[in-house]
Amino acid sequence: MRNFLLHIAASAALLCTGVGMQATPAIDNLSSEIVKNEPSVRVIPGGLELTSGSGKSCHFAIYSITGQLVKQITITDSSVTIDLPQGYYIVKCNEWFKKVIVK
Repeated sequence: MRNFLLHIAASAALLCTGVGMQATPAIDNLSSEIVKNEPSVRVIPGGLELTSGSGKSCHFAIYSITGQLVKQITITDSSVTIDLPQGYYIVKCNEWFKKVIVK
């Protein structure tokens, strides 16, 4: 938990300085099999699209940049669209966490 809070603090510092990342679609030259087997997050207008890996169950947690839990969801072998207001979010799943900007 301490590490997670440190990551949130570091993310907030990066976002305040204008340095940050927005989730992007997979690079075209990667094998589609690799991309399909990994949980992913994709920014869409007004929210996020969460996708679990093929045949896998994945628990996603979405946090505001201040660390407050916004939404939790577990999905299996599908995609789910989550509507969110504009802002900075941290999305965490079983295998990774990413900073995203919803516009």
